[in-house]
Amino acid sequence: MITKRQARVRWLVVGLMFVSLWALPVHTQSREDTARGQKHFDTGNELMGKGDLQSAIASYSEAIVLLPKSYLPYMNRAIAYLSLGRLNEAEADAVKSLSLFQPTMKDSNLHLATIYQVKGTLKQYRREYTAALEFFDKAIETEPTAAKFYDSQATALRMLGREKDAIVSYNKAIELDNREPLFFNNRAALHARLGDTVSAFADLDEALKLDKNASNAYYTRASIRMASEEFDEALNDLNEAIRIDPRKAIFFHARGILHNRRKQYDLAIKDHTQAISVDANLVVAHADRAIAYSAMKNLSSAIEDMRSAIRIDNGSAVLRYNLGYFLYQDRQYSEALKVLTAAISISPKWAAPYVLRSNCYVVLKRNDEALADRKIAKELGSSGRPSSDRYTFFEVEARPPDNEEN
Repeated sequence: MITKRQARVRWLVVGLMFVSLWALPVHTQSREDTARGQKHFDTGNELMGKGDLQSAIASYSEAIVLLPKSYLPYMNRAIAYLSLGRLNEAEADAVKSLSLFQPTMKDSNLHLATIYQVKGTLKQYRREYTAALEFFDKAIETEPTAAKFYDSQATALRMLGREKDAIVSYNKAIELDNREPLFFNNRAALHARLGDTVSAFADLDEALKLDKNASNAYYTRASIRMASEEFDEALNDLNEAIRIDPRKAIFFHARGILHNRRKQYDLAIKDHTQAISVDANLVVAHADRAIAYSAMKNLSSAIEDMRSAIRIDNGSAVLRYNLGYFLYQDRQYSEALKVLTAAISISPKWAAPYVLRSNCYVVLKRNDEALADRKIAKELGSSGRPSSDRYTFFEVEARPPDNEEN
């Protein structure tokens, strides 16, 4: 299975698929063990190319047993772990690979830069964008002619809100390699974010000209069309993306969002369920399926899905707020209070959880606490929602306490 995250990580492997281990010092390793280790490593690379990441990890692990002083099996196993979202294992392998690094090997600069890229990507997944950018900068310093590092740098810059700098980095990636559809796709997504849909569509046309099966380009174009409410055209693009690569959970999730917006909630649930079957850790699929269930008045399933989403992204205030909303709708007021209090502890400057918690207090006849929360919400105003927490949420109106004076 290959999610949006995995699609990016697969690009890390380009150029490393057929690296030979024979040049590495084998110390006390016999030639037989070295040959067996090389075979397992090559098998791991072949499996990575096919998207069979679990089997690739097993092959790299066999190579590591036979070649414990070689950094390349650790490096590629880190990439495989990273693409599966197993961040702790990926980080451990990246650190080990760096400790074993041999600067005298052919293409060693590229390998070292790739280790930095892995470490930067790990930071990025943990939303540590400044630290991620530092690693991507080091990758470029180490190997300034590899386009993929500029692409990674651009993504970190975009997440830091430095869109103009990100465009420069995407331009550099394309200057160095104008045959890679992914670079055009990524620049198109940023053009769209900046409101330049003309440039975005031009980049996507180029991506599809380079590769008519560039599924990410269809996905990105669908996202732009959905934003313009061109739902029929967006649906056609998503259907094509799914036809090309049905292993990408994010494509099914996007089609589920489209069905949500059309109020076709049964179809939305079906697509979100398919996304979850491909990638059980795709948090947005759980969160958005919960919303579809809620729209169909199936609050028990909505609550279950939102709890699943929180287990995946435990630091999200918005997910907890949504769970509190569903619990409130289900008249589980005391439980909603606990969840909303947790949301407030995560994002104390966000007004919405105070408003919803005040409504729970009203129902429970705890009017003094309700008034206190409403006062805080009024002082906070409409700002304060965590910018990195981009899940959908429900606005609610404050419910007046029974003893409030008119």
